[in-house]
Amino acid sequence: MKKIASLIIALGVLAFFIGCADDVFVEPPPSLTGDYTGVYIVKVGTQVPLEEVITWRFSQNSYQKRSEDSMFCDFDGTYELVNGVRLNQTNGRSTVKTCNEDQNPTGFFQLDQSADTVKMTQYDSQNDILKTIKLLKAE
Repeated sequence: MKKIASLIIALGVLAFFIGCADDVFVEPPPSLTGDYTGVYIVKVGTQVPLEEVITWRFSQNSYQKRSEDSMFCDFDGTYELVNGVRLNQTNGRSTVKTCNEDQNPTGFFQLDQSADTVKMTQYDSQNDILKTIKLLKAE
């Protein structure tokens, strides 16, 4: 009889937790929409990192990266928030001949954001390349 009572209680507790699972709500990350200034850094192996001051604009689902120095390419793209951020380049352009599109930030990035700052990092262990974008929301 005790076994049956224990089984009924266990099933009741299990049913309670299964029923509550629909009530779980995970807050979406804060919106990225806005204008930012910051730096884009590419470090390959043990080489000295390449760093450039940039402006960045996130709209509802697209982005633009611009710079005055054009060490890296200027480009546009789309993004989606998926346990980080996935950047998909759709259009690139350069005003200098030294622009290397392989250095553009594309693919999945870890995302760390607070009220006014956004940091995106991507490490490609196969090629030992670390790409970092540090942005501060423009006033």
